[in-house]
Amino acid sequence: ASTRDIVLCLDVSGSALPYDQEVLQSYLTFVQHFQGERIGLSIFNSTSRTVFPLTDDYSLVKKQLSYASKLLNGVQTQSSIDKMQQRQYQQISDWLEGTQNRKEATSLIGDGLVSCAAMIPGFIYGSSNNGKQKANRLRRNASIVLATDNVVSGKPAYTLKQALDLTKQAHISVDGLYSGAKENENNDSTLQMKNLIENHGGTFLTRNNDSVLTLVRKIEQSRGTLTRNNTQSALSDDPDIWILLLIICFISWLTIAWRMKR
Repeated sequence: ASTRDIVLCLDVSGSALPYDQEVLQSYLTFVQHFQGERIGLSIFNSTSRTVFPLTDDYSLVKKQLSYASKLLNGVQTQSSIDKMQQRQYQQISDWLEGTQNRKEATSLIGDGLVSCAAMIPGFIYGSSNNGKQKANRLRRNASIVLATDNVVSGKPAYTLKQALDLTKQAHISVDGLYSGAKENENNDSTLQMKNLIENHGGTFLTRNNDSVLTLVRKIEQSRGTLTRNNTQSALSDDPDIWILLLIICFISWLTIAWRMKR
């Protein structure tokens, strides 16, 4: 069994939503390379919603990701949005329910990342005790794949840097997957996200299969390390010489008592 928990953390704000279908396809490719890891999905805009919690039910994971990918295929272009039927619009609205509960604020990325981290057992909001949580997670390794374009509108409770500081303190690795227009891959907000992710020990990727496979290889390299290190032998039931002598004495006493009785 694997010892890793992976949370897929998806920005569904207006600037990222047209590109989320590609991200979900990347997530599907990503998931198909693993067995045993627990996978969860959280989506966020001004607030967050858990789509499915950490689970090793891969049929459920693939079903949910495929459904979301098919659903968001209708918002990739203005032309596809114009052709959308009322039923499709309602389905998308239902799927996004719970992610826009703060007025005059969108894409609060730091808050979204902290909410994703909260899906991992042992993580505590704030900064006082997260450094001690590795042992309390039954020594499971944990990581987050954060997909966003890093375009913030509004005042978040946590900046991206503050959120990354918290996850690093809690021994949760965060890798970044850029979800925005290709022409903006080298703008200031994207480069800032890249620097923050890499400075906190993560990998920053764009949306293509090579990038996904790079991330898969990174996770596979770290998988199993804790399992090997945690191998233990239970010696509590191993009798030593004194227990054996006691058993011999007890059998001898029974033999003598039986003969005396005769």
